[in-house]
Amino acid sequence: MSKNTIRLSAAAVVICLLGILISCSHEKSIVQNPRLLLDYNLSPTDSTLTSLSEDYRKAIEKMKGQESVKPGVYADYAVSLALALRFDEADTFFDKEMVAYPESQQYVTFLKERMTTVAGRERVRKQRIEDSIERDKALKDAASSDFEFEKVRYPKGSKEYRQQQKEKKQARKAKEKEKKEARKAKAKEKQQIKDERDSQKKVAKEERDSQKKAAKKERDSEKKAAQKERDAQKKATQQERELKKKAAQQEREQQKKNAQSTREKQKKQQQDKREQRKEQLQREREQKKNKQVATDTLQNNTPADTTIINTDEK
Repeated sequence: MSKNTIRLSAAAVVICLLGILISCSHEKSIVQNPRLLLDYNLSPTDSTLTSLSEDYRKAIEKMKGQESVKPGVYADYAVSLALALRFDEADTFFDKEMVAYPESQQYVTFLKERMTTVAGRERVRKQRIEDSIERDKALKDAASSDFEFEKVRYPKGSKEYRQQQKEKKQARKAKEKEKKEARKAKAKEKQQIKDERDSQKKVAKEERDSQKKAAKKERDSEKKAAQKERDAQKKATQQERELKKKAAQQEREQQKKNAQSTREKQKKQQQDKREQRKEQLQREREQKKNKQVATDTLQNNTPADTTIINTDEK
């Protein structure tokens, strides 16, 4: 047997031991039919596992109606569900065991890691297939050895031989029925695996779509922010250009105004100078005219003196 076979067989034995120990510590057994634990331990088939799991479920329902569920019962039921490939339900009852009895957290966490995680589920599925192959091989070898032994022991045509043939026929029918159930269980298992994979694919696809949507939303937000920033920069640049243009216009107008004022001032100064020059010339002409008038008057009034003056001038 492989290491995985030993480990899962040990898990089954753990179920039995837990049930037996708890049964011994109470007046009544946990399960409705304690024989089912032994049946599964002796023949771990799908039918015995289903019967055991169902009996645990009934026991839990009965305990809920009377009192609190006893320690280990949730964990036992979860292990049986995990071996039946009902991993999600098993995970739920493992959690219930830890909530009801926190001191079992370390051991229950170990069971969860071995049976309900992704790696644990693959391990359980693989072991189920290997156990089924080994069980069919063991049954085939046992049937072949029994046939050879009984062939020597019972001669053909004897009453024992006929009885043996009848039993073999019944055994073949039972074996065919078991194979049919095994095929159904395998088909159900494959369907469960397919459904689980489809569910995982769907979840992964939804997650990818959500990530894409979030990434697109983030890109759009970044684009919007960048566009907003560019618009703000453009507006600021436009305002700066307008302010510069306005300042330059004001400066030109001020320069023009200053130049106009300077020209007007210069013009006024020139006008004042002309006026002053004109007034000066006017005063000079008036003075000259007055002087001439005075001279003429003097000449008219004193001719002798004038002659004397003229002589002196000569």
